[in-house]
Amino acid sequence: MSRLDRHPIVACLRDRLKDWRSAGEGVALFPKEASFDVMYVVRRRLSFFLSFDYKWDFSTHILVFDEGDMDDDQRALYRRLKGMECELEWKGMILRRPRFKSYSKLRRMVPMAKPSAVLIEFLNGNERLMKAISASKLDEIYVNTYYEAPGGVSPARGILEFYNNPSKVGWIIRATKGPGGEFRFKRTVNEIFNVFDILSKELRLFTLSEAQV
Repeated sequence: MSRLDRHPIVACLRDRLKDWRSAGEGVALFPKEASFDVMYVVRRRLSFFLSFDYKWDFSTHILVFDEGDMDDDQRALYRRLKGMECELEWKGMILRRPRFKSYSKLRRMVPMAKPSAVLIEFLNGNERLMKAISASKLDEIYVNTYYEAPGGVSPARGILEFYNNPSKVGWIIRATKGPGGEFRFKRTVNEIFNVFDILSKELRLFTLSEAQV
């Protein structure tokens, strides 16, 4: 058994994966059956002084319309979706409830994007998704429109250039799980997988619906 086969996330999800490979600092997971094609996982040390704790970063992307599908309508759709980007927040002090809110960096990253709460309302109204997020105890979730940045181009510039001339329509999902809950680690990781599966499916359905508007 290789070192990668003993990776803690691979061990938790082995029955749900058809393959796994090294990817940069982390691992790429290829599910047997899910609404996404690949999930990337990286373990990062927390930046606190002398901290031995770490967090797990999870990410995936889904494409709804590829280059061959793009026309003026799809480019307008992409720019409309950009204003719907969102992130997770937890409400309440004792009984904490997950809710999505507008992406806090949207104005700074793409000031010309028009904010909209349509996706936020769609996701917050999805009971199955909210239950999965509650069970996962994820600290952060970010839902952003897909973009590509050529080599040598900063992410900030790449996001802006892709907004001005989008060649694809899709989403990037990023999530973070910090320390805590290690005693039920396998269950937590499987719940995170469920969140990504549900969210990917709902984002695809939402995008196709918005394309008909």
